[in-house]
Amino acid sequence: MEQEKRREKRKQEEQEVELEVCKDTASQQQVNYDKFTAFTENLSLNGVKVKSSKYYPVDTVLKIRLPVLKKKSISLRGKVRWVKNIKEEKKFGMGIEFMDTLPAEFIALMEHLYGASKSSQ
Repeated sequence: MEQEKRREKRKQEEQEVELEVCKDTASQQQVNYDKFTAFTENLSLNGVKVKSSKYYPVDTVLKIRLPVLKKKSISLRGKVRWVKNIKEEKKFGMGIEFMDTLPAEFIALMEHLYGASKSSQ
């Protein structure tokens, strides 16, 4: 039996997210591409698995606008760690690892995943 390698437990969650390329892997230049949507499959404090009709290679840096807690959304940066072609759906699965997460974003993500603390209610 294969041992789980993830650092954090993942929450199964399907929701629409907005993605935007921040850095092209080939040229390592900052770029401004059009935004596109994808759907999450699971989410953790360290990353997200998405399904999209767009392909981006490993090491592409993306900005992810993720809806959390009661219509609030946070913007996170992440790097594509793996890509899988899902031929039967004409889509790509991508594992994106979060990077440079600010404390406020991290707290909002933690509250989304684990629920707000009782003392803040």
